[in-house]
Amino acid sequence: MSTRFYMSTLEEPGITPAVHANWEQSPTQIPRGKLNPSPEGSFNPASNTGILLTTPTKSATTTPWDMLLAQLISDPLPVASTLNGTATLVMSVYENAAANDMMLQCMIRVVSGDGLTVRGTAYAGQTNATVVTTRDALNQEVVTGAPFEARVMAAVALSSVSVQAGDRIIVEVGLRSLNAAATGTGSGYAVDSDVYPMSLDMMPFATKLPTPPSGIRPWIEFSTDLYPTLTAEQYRYKHDGIILNTSPSLPFVDITSIEGLDAAELRLQSHDREGIHGGYADATFETLRTVAIEGIVYADPAALETYLDQLKANFEPSRRPKRLFFGTDAGARFVWGKSLGIRFAKDNQRGRGVVPFQVQITCEDPRIYSANADQIVSVLSTSTTTFTTLAGSFGNRESPLVLRILGPASAGAVSFTWNNKSCYFDLTYALALGSNDALIIDFDKRSVLLNYTSNARSDCTINSSGDWPSVSDSKNRYLIRHTTGSAYNAQLLWTPAWR
Repeated sequence: MSTRFYMSTLEEPGITPAVHANWEQSPTQIPRGKLNPSPEGSFNPASNTGILLTTPTKSATTTPWDMLLAQLISDPLPVASTLNGTATLVMSVYENAAANDMMLQCMIRVVSGDGLTVRGTAYAGQTNATVVTTRDALNQEVVTGAPFEARVMAAVALSSVSVQAGDRIIVEVGLRSLNAAATGTGSGYAVDSDVYPMSLDMMPFATKLPTPPSGIRPWIEFSTDLYPTLTAEQYRYKHDGIILNTSPSLPFVDITSIEGLDAAELRLQSHDREGIHGGYADATFETLRTVAIEGIVYADPAALETYLDQLKANFEPSRRPKRLFFGTDAGARFVWGKSLGIRFAKDNQRGRGVVPFQVQITCEDPRIYSANADQIVSVLSTSTTTFTTLAGSFGNRESPLVLRILGPASAGAVSFTWNNKSCYFDLTYALALGSNDALIIDFDKRSVLLNYTSNARSDCTINSSGDWPSVSDSKNRYLIRHTTGSAYNAQLLWTPAWR
């Protein structure tokens, strides 16, 4: 399972480590913040665009010149692991003039819990000496002036660093300037914003790469899991949450029963047939899924309240859904849900450190998803009319499907057709797509967005059998073609879902 951290400069990390030596320039007062494993965070309701970081001006004629914007620090990690594989960073940045030739920069280290001992450097920053305009390239130049645009450092290779229990991850973000003059400024956002739709946090990271809105919630995703792996019948609410059903070492939680992870309740509508036996029933769609967890807390009576406080914080209500992970003999899975808090009563067992409890989690989306099984199929459009069978992993029910089409594409060139045993769907987009444009089609929400913000459904011609596509099994067939002009890139994205 991968690990994604969201960046917030409104939260105090509690330590003040020295910055990496590769930064040639850093602020006198270094902005520090938290790396949060859950997308819940603070935002600026007045501007709805996040919080501006420092805006450094290049202070020397040396080139290249790396300027620190902020230092983001994780909470202590609960178990020993290894930080390796790759990392992908997405962040909104800008420069004040095209001559600055700035690109996104990042450095990643593992430090001790107090920040004083560096365990190792996983990434010492990119070393590119030229900027390009290629979308999503590591050295893509940042946009000039407002509004900010997201830039990406995608799947950079990490040096392997051993992580001890209690260690922290430090991610330092900034700008790399290739301007030979001692001039030019740049900046970025590093805090949560509701401009960026929560639904996109529920999709594979690649859906978020092209130029999202300026209020993007920046994040970094590691391909390795830095949190404990769940075994069968273990449960955890939030990526960094308390594991339930662990080995009996005080304190721990023993789950006695769970309801709501079987088939979700159906929304039943019925009426009688007039003048004849029987009636009509519509039981096609599922309603909300409610997961009820019952168990017993075991703790040292002298430290019971401290552990209950941790559980109450773990299951606190939130404005956004979070993932409830659970281990199975078929691999880890999760549901998206909002906790209704933990409930328990005080009785005569409390003096022995024993407290029965119940937690309810309400899931707006009733699907169960496979953890760490995001599917991304990249396609280059063709001019033929030959269908392709969708390849990948599938669950036992339909999965929400997202289609991302990347410009450039000529006006009227974008065409997508889906045909399987239950659905025929054909869409043509009338307008041209620029080289930095992305058309995002969310078939579950039945929305068509240009660059995540503009409603483009009125610019589409849609013919269908009534349903919109979803990934149901290995018999899905699709056709992505260009009716004029040259080929363009597209991606089909889904996560295997289960009943």
